[in-house]
Amino acid sequence: ALVRAIKSAHEQADRDVGGLYGVNTLGAVVGTIVSTFVLVEWLGVTRSMLLAVAINLVVAALAWRWGALESGERPAAATQSPAPSLSTGATAGAMSGTTTGAPTLMVLFVLFAAFVAGFVFFAMELAWYRLLSSLLGGSSYSFGLILTWALLGIAVGGVLYG
Repeated sequence: ALVRAIKSAHEQADRDVGGLYGVNTLGAVVGTIVSTFVLVEWLGVTRSMLLAVAINLVVAALAWRWGALESGERPAAATQSPAPSLSTGATAGAMSGTTTGAPTLMVLFVLFAAFVAGFVFFAMELAWYRLLSSLLGGSSYSFGLILTWALLGIAVGGVLYG
């Protein structure tokens, strides 16, 4: 919804973002399944969490390095220029609809709609957990199963849009 609200001049860019978001969320589905049904059994909760932290630190370092290479910076000279901002002037102007930074009514509506959708989605996850806990028991497996299906729905939507 946010991508549609700040739609670029290129329709394909929107579809690329949707597809990327879907594939990224499929990674979250795999992570949920593996962590819930495999890692906690093999490593326990604490070691599983430490493994997740380690993996996230490696991914962050790789992303930082890739960003530095893409922008033409030398990694040793990282202090020469600030880190690239995710919100460039063009993006900020597209979101606000003006050069003063005041958001347009459409952008505010989309942000509000995204908030409401996220809140309702989260509330439904809790309701599903409470409902299924009587059938499956109130365990991490129940929560992992619900989260897997919820994320799978988001991922499929993103991939289909892309």
